[in-house]
Amino acid sequence: MDNFRQRLDEVQLRLERSIQTNFEHNKLTLAHLTQSLHSLSPMAVLKRGYAIVTREEDGQVVKGTSQVAVDEIYTSESAREACPLGLPRLIQEVPDARKETK
Repeated sequence: MDNFRQRLDEVQLRLERSIQTNFEHNKLTLAHLTQSLHSLSPMAVLKRGYAIVTREEDGQVVKGTSQVAVDEIYTSESAREACPLGLPRLIQEVPDARKETK
């Protein structure tokens, strides 16, 4: 009977160690994922110098130059401030810098 009790105590100790090890591993994984998620948050992106531009008329986010029109008012929101923007009629067409000209 003592042998059985000793074996049971050993198994219980190994189980407790395994649970503790898994807990510590999961805690580190959670901390890493939390940091990754934070770095992708909109405010963190804005703090790196980016801005979100929205059309003032309907609040829609501008995702590309094809969504911008002359004489419309937009709002540029950065981590520090928001300011109104406008595209004057003087600029009729802005060349796409990503296209190569030959």
